[in-house]
Amino acid sequence: MKRVLAVILAVSGIALLSGCNIQTSGDDAISHKFGSDYFGAGGVLNVIDPVEGDAFLTGGNVTIASQVEGELAAAGGDVSIGGGIGDDLFVAGGNVTVDAIVDGNVRIAAGDVEVGPATVIGGSTALAGGRVAFDGGAKGNLKAAGAHVRINGTVDGDVKVGAEELVIGPDTRVSGTLFYGGPRAPDVPAGAVVAGVPARVLPPANSLPMQHERVHQ
Repeated sequence: MKRVLAVILAVSGIALLSGCNIQTSGDDAISHKFGSDYFGAGGVLNVIDPVEGDAFLTGGNVTIASQVEGELAAAGGDVSIGGGIGDDLFVAGGNVTVDAIVDGNVRIAAGDVEVGPATVIGGSTALAGGRVAFDGGAKGNLKAAGAHVRINGTVDGDVKVGAEELVIGPDTRVSGTLFYGGPRAPDVPAGAVVAGVPARVLPPANSLPMQHERVHQ
């Protein structure tokens, strides 16, 4: 993640200093293409055109709702990700919302992380924030850490959560094992399913991070 964010900042600076042909988007945003890759920076950045390569975005308010064939790395105060990502997704921000189809892995760190129900993630997922909500679908493993974590989506692999509070929604479907580490056991509604059976919670771990307490049949 550090390498990706460093690239965003470095390339934005290079574009400004090199005399390249830079396109403006709005009053205070700039964008530039290096080959098939797209770089954008600004107070308000809105990307609606498809990107054939990788996309690197940074700004106060960043929104993208288009197809990115490669990786997408974004950083901002408020970041909204839609459309489709052909490779991995990396995001850091104050408030991050994702409703996208991601073929690769997802890594998100933010004050507030929300993965919406339209999201499908082909690889593994790692989420960290003050508040983390996962309502989407993940074909790999899911890791989540935060003060408050809510799981109400579908995960084909294992789920590992370290949180002060874990809420499991009625639409939760986990094909693997749910590991939880926190000060108290989560509430599990009757509709939640882990490893194909109704979930049952064992006593929670005494401290964070997770101590591999298992929610299983």
